[in-house]
Amino acid sequence: MPVVSRSDCTQVDVTELWVATFTPSNGTSSSSFDLKLDEENGVSIAFNACRGARRNNDLESYYHRLFNEGRATGEELAEVRRNLVGNRNCEQSIDNFVVTQGFEKL
Repeated sequence: MPVVSRSDCTQVDVTELWVATFTPSNGTSSSSFDLKLDEENGVSIAFNACRGARRNNDLESYYHRLFNEGRATGEELAEVRRNLVGNRNCEQSIDNFVVTQGFEKL
C-alpha cells in the first residue's frame, strides 16, 4: 500500500427506532408479537469526524485511541503507521521502499 502523510477518518453514528407490539391471547386467539422499524423515525445516520487520541478526523490518531482503549493491538497500530507516515515523511518512506525493491535512488 502506498504511503501518505495522513488520512481523514469518518465515524458513522446510526440510531434505529423500533416499535414492538404485544397482543395477549383473549381466549379465542393466541398472543402475538410484532416488531418493526418505525416508519417516520426509523433510521438516523450521522457522518462525523472520528475521535482520535490527539486529533479528530485523523485515522492514525483514531487507531492510537483504539490502542489506548485496548481495542487494537500494538501490531495493528504499527501497521497503520507504516502507511500513514506523518507530515514531511513521505519522501523518506518512499526512498526506503524503493531500496527494498532492488532499486537505487540517483
